This record gives sequence, C-alpha cells and structure tokens, in this order.
Amino acid sequence: MADQPQLPSQGDILARIQRIRKDGEDIFGYRLEVLLEHLDCDHLRDIAGPNADLSDLSFAPSPLPPLEAAGYLEYAFEKALDHREISASRSVQKLEEYAWLAGRQDVVTAMENAPYAQYGVPKLLVYAEAFGLPVPADEALARMGRGEPCEAGCRAGCDR
Repeated sequence: MADQPQLPSQGDILARIQRIRKDGEDIFGYRLEVLLEHLDCDHLRDIAGPNADLSDLSFAPSPLPPLEAAGYLEYAFEKALDHREISASRSVQKLEEYAWLAGRQDVVTAMENAPYAQYGVPKLLVYAEAFGLPVPADEALARMGRGEPCEAGCRAGCDR
C-alpha cells in the first residue's frame, strides 16, 4: 500500500501564504484565495492582525481539496475550451494549490512542468489523471491537451 500524502498543517498553510505574499507571485490573489479558505480562524487572525474583527466568521477549513476541486476542474476545462485566458490561468493556479493542500507536491511539480499551451489544458490533464477525476470526452479538448489548436484555423486564440 502506498504511503498516504502528508497533508499540510495550519502552520504550513500560513507559511505558504506568507511566502507567496512575500514573493509577489500571486498578483491577482488566486492562490491565496484557495489557501485562505483552508485556514481556521486562529491562523487567519495571524494574517489579519490581532485587532481584526473576525466575529462574523464562523467556518471551519474546507474539506479535502481533491474532492472540493472536482467540480472546479470541470469549470476549468470549460474556461479553457471557451478560450478564456484569465479564467483558464486562474483555474490552473488554484488547482496547483488544491494539489499542494492534498499533500501532492508530485502533482504540483508535474503541473508546473507541463506546458501552459492551449489555455493550460495539459496542466489540467495532469491534475485530472493524478486524482482520478473525469475528463470531458471532447475532441477539441483532446487536441488542446496534445498542444494543438482546438480546431484547424482557430481564430479564438489557440492557433496563434
């Protein structure tokens, strides 16, 4: 039986948030959006500051990321097929954080190493395969996954 991935602790998540903020690698906050959803109130206070009013917050960290991300992956494939550059990029970044939260640095690394061509579809396929999630049966998506345009002569962006 394979070893179970080591899930990050609240302290690990907080440290990752601090590193991402320091490095400035998340200018739109997509990665932080995922990570913040997985902090408990005590650790969220470490970010918000001791005087922050968090009295309206009554939540627990989100469930196990791959299960949470299954629906999001479907959305990501739709955005890639629709040639929505910003939404597609956002999806890839968020799914990398879901993989990290699941303790799957191997998936994060594989996604980072996969080409972004065709709106990140090769990266999305890495995620889907790693977590056994379905991939829509769509010829355009299959072509994009191979780094080809969705169709010959695509004018929406993936043939440029």
